[in-house]
Amino acid sequence: ESARAYSVSPDGACVAFAPTDQQSSQIWLMERDGGNARKVVESESDRENIGFYVRWSPDSRRILYRRMKATNEGWVNTLESCDLQGGGRTVLVAPQVHLYPGIHAVWLPDWRVLFSKTVSPGRPRDSDLWELLVNARTGEPRDRPRVIHTWPGYYASGMSVTADGRRLAFAKWREQDDVYAAGLSPDGNRLQEPKRLTLESSLESS
Repeated sequence: ESARAYSVSPDGACVAFAPTDQQSSQIWLMERDGGNARKVVESESDRENIGFYVRWSPDSRRILYRRMKATNEGWVNTLESCDLQGGGRTVLVAPQVHLYPGIHAVWLPDWRVLFSKTVSPGRPRDSDLWELLVNARTGEPRDRPRVIHTWPGYYASGMSVTADGRRLAFAKWREQDDVYAAGLSPDGNRLQEPKRLTLESSLESS
């Protein structure tokens, strides 16, 4: 069967993956030799997505993942963790409505979790970077998360961290709406060739 690989544990012993036909609804783990494959997390309804990324705790005993649920208010994002059998689940970031592109996170070697999300529904194109301390024994939050940086006008996603936890890599990008103008044919039944009025590209990243 085909599968999407998410990540390898820090100790190199396990691989997180999802079957291709279930990559938005299940998370599986297996040993590095392909043995002991088992499903550890599954979506609770067809209105819910699981995964997109899987991060590992520093001791390779827990995974961190995003749960997204479609509601009338928008996509509700939650950050959760569990042990390698799918038990001991903890909620690190409580369910919140976030606009695209949702919550993105990494787990640092000192047990801090860094995650980014849009600032608020009123500021959908600004992103905050948050820091959360996690208990190494229980996987529970040790304190409330705090904002450590803000990117006005940008999203941050696709985060990764170096092995020593000292450098963070991510994609910083933003959307730019385009405006076009076009005239109508003399009979008013046909749109003439539109002309772009805005000068910047519609998608900018760095």
